[in-house]
Amino acid sequence: MNIYDKKNKKIEVYTDDTDNPRTATIEYIDTNLDMAILKAPIALPSLTLGDSNKLTEGEKLVSITSPMMTKNAIDECVYSGTVRTPEGTFLVITESNMGGGSSGGAVLDYNSKIIGMVKSGDSGGHHVIRINDIKPILENLK
Repeated sequence: MNIYDKKNKKIEVYTDDTDNPRTATIEYIDTNLDMAILKAPIALPSLTLGDSNKLTEGEKLVSITSPMMTKNAIDECVYSGTVRTPEGTFLVITESNMGGGSSGGAVLDYNSKIIGMVKSGDSGGHHVIRINDIKPILENLK
């Protein structure tokens, strides 16, 4: 994982309503996807999970990320298909201004449903973990 200390099962999280961190526990780690699922004792509103299988190439999406400690950078981007890598199959997002450090950010469709989570990026586009690959993990944690 990029910023995770494997000796420590707790991590500090920040929300928009305070500058004080809150402690979250790490509930799940997938080192291939470079993804962790955290649980924090914070009452927050939620978003609806979408269906990443229903995306069409050229569809406009929105990312909300926090690159380089910038909170809530919002960017319009375009779904450009999928790519297979040794780590898995990912959505490819192009025409984006997402900066370095955007991994972990949400990608939403224009119905405000989450369709994925930013994994990595380069000049060819950003790779996004499909929400349909995350849903079974969330179900197992219930």
